[in-house]
Amino acid sequence: MLSISKDINNAKLLEKYVRTRFGDIQIVEVEPSDAVRNGPYMMLLGDTEDWAQIMATDTGDMLLDDWLERFGRKEGFWDVLVRHMDKTPLTDTQLYNKAGVSRSVFSDLRNGKNPSRNTAIKLCLALELDLKQTADILRLAGYTLSRSKKDDLIIMYFILRKEYNLISMNTHLSKANCGIIK
Repeated sequence: MLSISKDINNAKLLEKYVRTRFGDIQIVEVEPSDAVRNGPYMMLLGDTEDWAQIMATDTGDMLLDDWLERFGRKEGFWDVLVRHMDKTPLTDTQLYNKAGVSRSVFSDLRNGKNPSRNTAIKLCLALELDLKQTADILRLAGYTLSRSKKDDLIIMYFILRKEYNLISMNTHLSKANCGIIK
């Protein structure tokens, strides 16, 4: 069994294997005995080496401020969103219209306000981000996609299939008796 906290090289090999064999897949599942103590498994979205470094760090003598400095993100939600926006030909107006977000909400985000979960998801869909990028942006906004929630599974399904149509997604969410993305 892979022990990420003890063997970063095996984690890199696993990541390479998954990327080689499964192309666009962005999910690596790890047993809790190898990573954390909560739940039957966890999903690692992002750079496996970063996760391995965090999980392998002995925090016994580390002060909280040192921990936050070492592992905290330097970029916030808006910074990462702008980085993705710079990669698209859409103007700001085209983006927030495509996402179904009002100009005032978009302006609030630009000024540092945290988005609602639905707004963050709609912006990720409008930018046509993959699952890893979407999870990263949602995490920066304080949200997550969970395999234990049917609506989140449906959202993940559409993103993995690169189907970014919000109307179609909401139709399936509604049929599954889940909340729609407003």
